[in-house]
Amino acid sequence: MVNSMEVFQDYAYYYNAFYQDKDYTAEAKQVDELLKKYGENVKNIINYGCGTGRHDIELAKIGYCCTGIDMSRLMIDIAKENSQNEKMPIHFEVGDIRNYEPEKKYDAVISLFHVISYQNENKDILDAFCSARKALDGGGHFFV
Repeated sequence: MVNSMEVFQDYAYYYNAFYQDKDYTAEAKQVDELLKKYGENVKNIINYGCGTGRHDIELAKIGYCCTGIDMSRLMIDIAKENSQNEKMPIHFEVGDIRNYEPEKKYDAVISLFHVISYQNENKDILDAFCSARKALDGGGHFFV
């Protein structure tokens, strides 16, 4: 059986090359529209499965305070470097969305692209959803 962490470590090396034509700005604007439509006064967002942090950077440019977590240390290292290069103060940390214990509450949890589809078992999905619920402030929203 292949260790999923090993796969994600290798994937991190190629991630930006695979998605170099991805329009992160347009996608962040779409997330912004959804947050404004369905959320009230959303300011603080946590991104489950942030990858190299490109969505977080674009959302921070719009005015959101972002935190990103990802299971891959290499992805997080790249995300930190990307945010420093863009001079965007974003907190990134290594974490598993199935058992992440947030230090604070957020107005919204986002999990973009196909992060949830990486959860292979029903228990994994349920655990990720429960983790997101713990991260949300009372009336917060989870956008998948």
